Amino acid sequence: MKNIKLHIAAAILAMSMVPASAMAATTTGTLNVSAVFTSPTASINVAGPLSFGSALIDGAAGTVTASTTFDVVTANNVPYTVKVGLGLNSGLGKSRHVVNGVGDNILYDLTQASGAVWDGVVAINATGTGLAQTYTVNGSMAKPTLANLAGSYTDTVTITVTY
Repeated sequence: MKNIKLHIAAAILAMSMVPASAMAATTTGTLNVSAVFTSPTASINVAGPLSFGSALIDGAAGTVTASTTFDVVTANNVPYTVKVGLGLNSGLGKSRHVVNGVGDNILYDLTQASGAVWDGVVAINATGTGLAQTYTVNGSMAKPTLANLAGSYTDTVTITVTY
């Protein structure tokens, strides 16, 4: 009996020396990891054309004006700049012209709500909010005084947002 107790004690002692990891079972699982990164985007929504309408050439000097707005939408905290170009019919320097089909042209100006000129060079710096940010374009031009300048005049101006 003493011998059996000695063998049992030796077996217990031997088992206690074996690390628990050698006696434990192991199983594994997987963890899927993914990430999606997108580039910021911007959009420009113009409310409508800048239309000076129709004015009577009556020999009297005067100014015709018009106004419109455009919205810029960029992601929240994305810095951007806005420029309003000089137009397809720009002259020397920073002048804009509307032209008719026979080559006549009339000088016009575009300004911001603050009165600062949209000169095609200086940009407005802003930071996106994720919502539409509205900018104003005010236009003014001298009314022609000569009857031979009657006609329909146009120009196309590009709005550029850099982000």
